[in-house]
Amino acid sequence: MTGHKENELLRDILLDAAAEEFAPEFSSTEQVETSLKFQKSMQSLLSNPKKWAERRQKAGLEASCKNGGNHRIDWHPKLRHADAHQSQGLRCGR
Repeated sequence: MTGHKENELLRDILLDAAAEEFAPEFSSTEQVETSLKFQKSMQSLLSNPKKWAERRQKAGLEASCKNGGNHRIDWHPKLRHADAHQSQGLRCGR
């Protein structure tokens, strides 16, 4: 079995387990109130997931620059500070 097939199988198993565990929540018809900002973000996510993720990564890095340049690169643990700037096209005081 290839790594890709194993990943798909594992994903399906985990999704099935989650569907079973959270069945009551999924079947609930209770309305949930969300902010306009959240709704807009979710619409953006649904229309273009890749662009949505890129914007969130870039926004996180820009916020880190504003906070003194102490970057915490969550999306790739081996990514260095300079690499993050080069890949995102950003500059800060470091």
